[in-house]
Amino acid sequence: MIKRIVFVLFLSLLFLTPHAAKAQQYASTANQCLREYYDSNNYNWLTFQNNCNQEIHVTLVSRRGEAVGALDLASGRHDGPGLTANEVRAAGGIEAYACPAGYVAVDTDDELITSQVVNSFRCKRS
Repeated sequence: MIKRIVFVLFLSLLFLTPHAAKAQQYASTANQCLREYYDSNNYNWLTFQNNCNQEIHVTLVSRRGEAVGALDLASGRHDGPGLTANEVRAAGGIEAYACPAGYVAVDTDDELITSQVVNSFRCKRS
């Protein structure tokens, strides 16, 4: 009887393990960490500042569906894609998708966000 219970517990753990691992491969988005502004100390270029206490990875896409780039921002740091307000307007605007360091922005089909604007995204371990 004890052997049977141990065996059943072993099988239960075996089937639960992949689900637990899958759940841990996603993290909450980090867009709340971003401050977007035009930096008067840096040619008035579009700039993103990380206002959280964790490093983040930011994917940037134009609203016209073109890849703009990506930024890795430590806590309190700022950087940008080197675009003026006119260039941002010409691109139709810029969408930013921020994730904790070690994660990348993916759409609801788990496709990496590179050049398409999406309504909903999540952060997947890279």
